[in-house]
Amino acid sequence: MAPTGTMTPPRERARLPLPPRRRGRIGYLALAALLALAGLLVASCAPGPRLPPAPVTFEMAQIWLVTGQDSISLRVEVAATPAQAERGLMDRAELNPGRGMLFLFDEPRAADDGFWMWRTPIPLDLAVLDQEGRISAILGMDPCDAPDPEGCTPYIPGVPHWAALEVPRGWFARNGVGVGTLVVWEPRPTPQ
Repeated sequence: MAPTGTMTPPRERARLPLPPRRRGRIGYLALAALLALAGLLVASCAPGPRLPPAPVTFEMAQIWLVTGQDSISLRVEVAATPAQAERGLMDRAELNPGRGMLFLFDEPRAADDGFWMWRTPIPLDLAVLDQEGRISAILGMDPCDAPDPEGCTPYIPGVPHWAALEVPRGWFARNGVGVGTLVVWEPRPTPQ
């Protein structure tokens, strides 16, 4: 019985000429480009924390903390967007005296909506503000050097909050600022 179809017998297959082999830089460059592209695709699909695109810039504002009959002035960077809030004071080696960061939220945050210190090497105090701008809780926050945010302790204020203020650790105590202090800021942040 004769074989059917268009199959080439094994002996004839071995005799067919092979296509010419191209050597040179173009082949190696194409291979390197394909490997680099594959690496980028794998990296973009890898799980893990995503940071906002760098750089994130902040507008400046002047705020006042009203303690009794006195008020204390503080210059702050304003984090009003999700990207700014996520970046916060990350990767800062220091925070100049008389400076801080004010977080403004579009909607009130729940009492269990916490803060984290991932990649923030400066010990901070955090004050959360109620709807009228009064400090309703103050938390001390320690730096976290874990490789990802899940390894950091969340700081839970325990009260609903409409804004938050971060300052260097001990600043509130040194300036007589506590729960009930009114925080007032200009309606519009000023350019740096």
